[in-house]
Amino acid sequence: MRDKLHLRTGVLVGATLLSACTRTDLGEARAVVERFCIAVAAGDVAGARACLVATDRANQAGRLDQRGLRDGYEVGAAQADGECARVEVRTKSTPAPVTFVLVREDSAWRIDLRRSTEATLGSKLEQVRKVLDQAGKQMVDRLEQSRRGAQTPPAPR
Repeated sequence: MRDKLHLRTGVLVGATLLSACTRTDLGEARAVVERFCIAVAAGDVAGARACLVATDRANQAGRLDQRGLRDGYEVGAAQADGECARVEVRTKSTPAPVTFVLVREDSAWRIDLRRSTEATLGSKLEQVRKVLDQAGKQMVDRLEQSRRGAQTPPAPR
């Protein structure tokens, strides 16, 4: 009986500590997005790049798209998503939020731009792909009809 009590107490204390670490950890993820937005709005390329995963730091050409962030933005709360964190940023100039996906790299949260783009545009990209597929099929059908029409001799008068 006493062993069960110790086990339950240990599990409860462990779960409490883990949830406190998670809240702090998610606060750190949100702070990275905040630093990134501040750097981008200020045109601070080095500051923005410091918030990115290594592959994105290597691939960034040095230009920052400041549109939207200069007009004001609001950084939302970080949400846990498996081994990642997600933070939404709303700007005054865009109707939909941008979702930043952060991953752990060298014991620190870093923004993964590829995954962030996929998270932000995910369903929209699928819709665009479907529209382009349909437009391509219609174009092929029209070309086929034109080709068939050009091969048909004119009707006698």
